[in-house]
Amino acid sequence: MWAEQHLHHADTIILNKLDQMDSAHTDRVEQQIRAANPTARVLRAVLADVQVPRLLARSTSFRKTVIADGASKDSAAGYRSGSFRITLPVDPVRLEAWLRRYARSVVRLKGFLLVAGLAECQKVQWSMGSLSITPCVGTAPSQARIVVIGRRVPWQRFLEGLERCLVQPRRKTKQWSRATRRKP
Repeated sequence: MWAEQHLHHADTIILNKLDQMDSAHTDRVEQQIRAANPTARVLRAVLADVQVPRLLARSTSFRKTVIADGASKDSAAGYRSGSFRITLPVDPVRLEAWLRRYARSVVRLKGFLLVAGLAECQKVQWSMGSLSITPCVGTAPSQARIVVIGRRVPWQRFLEGLERCLVQPRRKTKQWSRATRRKP
């Protein structure tokens, strides 16, 4: 059942070890795959030798829109998801106030962020108008990243608002004065 679910949702399917089957058997297997998922791309391979450009090439029916540092994907129900890497800490008060503006369009936000005033990366979740920030349990993530799922989200404006929630580092420059003191 688990394999069937993956087969139904796959964009690309690689038929591997074809050196161990005759072509008639390979054709039957491919027909069964196409019956289960007619939109999937089927690539044939021996010893998993698939050229990377063929693997990464996308059909025109599947388009990936890049948004800033992340990407958004369309779903059949009109929901889109975006994945974003955040390099600066966020102000939790500003973040929650900002997310409340998108309460109707952002269904879920989940990931790991650096939070101002806290030393380690935190697990951040937003769902149904509620923001939860908790310490990471176990191994800390290697980078701060969030995934946002929403419907009719103005992504550019959303990202601009997210940037305003970031805490900018303090400048470490010394105070400069024109007056210099000379020894007599």
